[in-house]
Amino acid sequence: MRTNLVLGVVSKRISKKIFLLLTAFFLIGGFFVVKMAFAEPIFSVVATTEAVDVGQIKDLTFNITKAEGGTALKTIAISEVGTGFSSPTSIVCPEGWSVIPAMPPIVNGYVCNDPTNVGLDSASVTLKGMIAPTSAGVKNFSVSAINTGSEPKTENVKTQITVKDLKAIATILPVTTNINQERTYTLNLTNSSVDPADNITQINGTLAGFDITACSAVDWTTCILTGSSFILSGGSFASASSVDISIIAKAPANSGSQNVNAQITGALGGTANATISQNIIQVQMPANLTTGDLTSDQAYISKNSGAINSTTISTNITNSGQATANALVKTLTIKDSLDVDISNQFVITETTATTTEILGSETKTLFWTIVAGASTSIENLVKAEISVNYNDVNTGKTSLVTKINNQIFTVDNTAPIIVSHVDETAEATGAFGAIVGYTAPSAIDNIDSSVVISSCSPISGSTFSIGSTTITCVSSDKAGNVATPVLFAINVVDTTAPIIIMKGDLLINIEYGATYIDSGASASDIVDPSVLVIASGTVDTLVLGTYKITYDAIDTHNNNATQIVRTINVVKKAIIITANAQTKTYGEIDPILTYSDPALIGTDTLTGTTSRAV
Repeated sequence: MRTNLVLGVVSKRISKKIFLLLTAFFLIGGFFVVKMAFAEPIFSVVATTEAVDVGQIKDLTFNITKAEGGTALKTIAISEVGTGFSSPTSIVCPEGWSVIPAMPPIVNGYVCNDPTNVGLDSASVTLKGMIAPTSAGVKNFSVSAINTGSEPKTENVKTQITVKDLKAIATILPVTTNINQERTYTLNLTNSSVDPADNITQINGTLAGFDITACSAVDWTTCILTGSSFILSGGSFASASSVDISIIAKAPANSGSQNVNAQITGALGGTANATISQNIIQVQMPANLTTGDLTSDQAYISKNSGAINSTTISTNITNSGQATANALVKTLTIKDSLDVDISNQFVITETTATTTEILGSETKTLFWTIVAGASTSIENLVKAEISVNYNDVNTGKTSLVTKINNQIFTVDNTAPIIVSHVDETAEATGAFGAIVGYTAPSAIDNIDSSVVISSCSPISGSTFSIGSTTITCVSSDKAGNVATPVLFAINVVDTTAPIIIMKGDLLINIEYGATYIDSGASASDIVDPSVLVIASGTVDTLVLGTYKITYDAIDTHNNNATQIVRTINVVKKAIIITANAQTKTYGEIDPILTYSDPALIGTDTLTGTTSRAV
């Protein structure tokens, strides 16, 4: 845009042409100028740099030429206000000109002035060290000039410089490698600039610590190598396009993280760092798998139904390296004592089949289930062997690791045998029966020398009722094979006779005619709480003599008590006769004595005579 200015009031001296009075100022493109109107322009301007990249440091030169038929130019000013560019580090004016402060009619910008007022028909002004803004777009610089003549004229012109976007995103693959490994890496760069966008014409890359031996890309001609860095040129790719750079490099001898950097250069000469999503290459120690001991969760298994038919074998696999071990191929083999493969006698299933890789410094546990079945004919201790093939994820090198356990588990398909047991008899100790302890039978097994009776029921020491109780004894070996049960009886019997307990004496003397009442007897029995005592025999106290009464008892189990006999002797009864009281005179004959009835018994009579006792 072009604006013509006319001085409102100007006073001119011969010695110095100084503007004394200015009227009606207004701002155009960053310059304050006096409002005037010209029909014709007084100069034209061309920026030698039409475009720069965002953030680029650039010297901007503006070539200003007087208009055809016009007078020379004596003052030139350039302003970056509103463009986003930085201030210049210095200003280069035409030779002999000087930089002066802005003053009316030019009150802003960087001003070059001819102190001689002679002016130039064509002049160049350079703003040194200008830093382009970070935002792309068209930027308007304001260029103003004052010409010579009796009536100097001032004009302002806007000059455009385009700031182009320059950026890229990048990825590198692979992001891991082994120490000292030489391999090819692919650095992919995409021009992520937005309109207005610059083309990328050079790529500087660094793989820290690596020794780069080659780099190339389709449609790019030149690669310069320097140790861990390269410069790729001779090509170009526009916004939204990408390039794959093939880099052959050898990793350092020590493991660790190494940085990857990439810098792009635009067609306009600007530079920028590419944004790398993964800017680290991990240099690793090679994968190295080691196995721990093989273990089985069962020492014995059997093919028989109801026994222990399966076991789980496990081992820990450790990757002592840093590189991932992948493409794992795991094999478990079961062998007999002669090292013959008998795996086909079992059903072998790996329960960790989905484990196909082990990361660096990682430990994983592998599991296999081994099931004995109809095909299992071996009966003995067996061995297990595992082998694990794996690849190093970085080099693809295949390695093998193995482990053997010569005593992994024992196959025992034969049930133990329980030795027969004779019936036992015990005496009842009470109405409840008896507490009986018995010796369990023994058992033998073809493999398990420690086989014992698993259980007998009812157990030894139980209370057994009177009668016969069947004992059932079972046994199983360590493989769970169950023996045929052995049965025997515990017979609790009551062969203990009751005991008669007499009441009163066993020998009794009773006077003739007395009343005899038997004291009786009772009986006790360890089993029968109530045993009846039967007494037999009679006593006639009117007949002198010896009488026997026998006592017998029998319990409910027909045990007879020892008979007890009580002897009763009926003996004579002494009778005391007391004479009736009599009196006599001394010298007279004794009176006849009389007596009262002496209480004879039954038909008993009293015979004989009575006399007075002297």
